[in-house]
Amino acid sequence: MRRRVHPHTRARGTAAGALLAALLLVASPTGTHGAAATAGDVDGGAAGTRAAGRTGVVTESYDLGDTAFTHPASGTVSEIRAVVHRPSRVRGKLPLVVLSHGAWYACTDPEAQAWPCDRGRPYPSHRGYDYLGRALAARGFAVVSLSADGINMTSFDYGDRAGLVNEHLRLLSQLSSGGGVLARRLPALRGHLDMRRVGTVGHSRGGKGVMWQASDKHRAEAPDGVRVLERPSSPSHR
Repeated sequence: MRRRVHPHTRARGTAAGALLAALLLVASPTGTHGAAATAGDVDGGAAGTRAAGRTGVVTESYDLGDTAFTHPASGTVSEIRAVVHRPSRVRGKLPLVVLSHGAWYACTDPEAQAWPCDRGRPYPSHRGYDYLGRALAARGFAVVSLSADGINMTSFDYGDRAGLVNEHLRLLSQLSSGGGVLARRLPALRGHLDMRRVGTVGHSRGGKGVMWQASDKHRAEAPDGVRVLERPSSPSHR
């Protein structure tokens, strides 16, 4: 277990993340089907509302454990955990949006001092964007909101956050090819993710992480075949 080396700080929004989220929200829903479907959750979350021009939404998740990823350069250990929002009817290739939250308590017990949590349970910060994930999924996007509690406990390094984003993208790229460890957890998305149309959104330190990941200096660290777009792309089904 690694002990906390930095105090927790309140997260603040970044202009870049907020702007990208706003642009994605108004992207044209050219590929959606089912004009008045009701959005609902597989995992028991709150049901969505009917809206013209939107498709139904399904919420799923994957969890590979609290110590599933070790950053190859820094050695920082973090979880591989995420909530996934997608259209209920998946056709063609869906553009992908990855959300990364900011700094907050890593564990539900604020007295926790180590990762994995020596007190309490992992804090569900990645569920704070469910409203955004559902809104984007209703417009034809696949949305993955990842958990970064391990990094919040042991490291405030932006490179660690970028590395975690890349690891999720690597696993999702395998899924888009029809295989990998996520295939059984997200069977409806097998072969249906367009890894050439990827958008990343981050809040506060998560925003710095996605900016690091998408920068020219670090772009080569992204998994092969993954393209993070500088501008949002509208859904389209081929």
